[in-house]
Amino acid sequence: MASSPARRSRTAVGCAALTVAVDQLTKTAAGLPAASDVARPIRNSGFSLQLLHASRWTETLLMAAVLAVITVLCVRGLRRGWLSGWAVGLVVGGCVGNLLDRASLGSVRDFLPVGPLALNVADVAVVAGITAAAVAHRRFAREGR
Repeated sequence: MASSPARRSRTAVGCAALTVAVDQLTKTAAGLPAASDVARPIRNSGFSLQLLHASRWTETLLMAAVLAVITVLCVRGLRRGWLSGWAVGLVVGGCVGNLLDRASLGSVRDFLPVGPLALNVADVAVVAGITAAAVAHRRFAREGR
């Protein structure tokens, strides 16, 4: 049985809050000396995989605008019943985690080396949430709802 929009919304809010908390805690822990064997903390001052460079506040405002658009689209998906609360929570929570860094520090704290990139929990959450949303949308479209 499908869950109600209210329940999916509560799940989204809870998952977003948990994602932000885990993201911020891991970023802080990655900066501790004991984590030096596992994590390589860096400050990412670029926007979206360093594709764009602008002033701190321009990037922060741009991130906030993107977050607003994503949130509106996610709420629509929740209300229509094709998008899960946890997928929304991962995307929104990941965006908020990186937005907090950008606004407070002027850069995003990354620490997980993946090939030439450095990521953080927020980045992984956004990718996982978007992947889940894409799969759900495809399934929804195939079922003709």
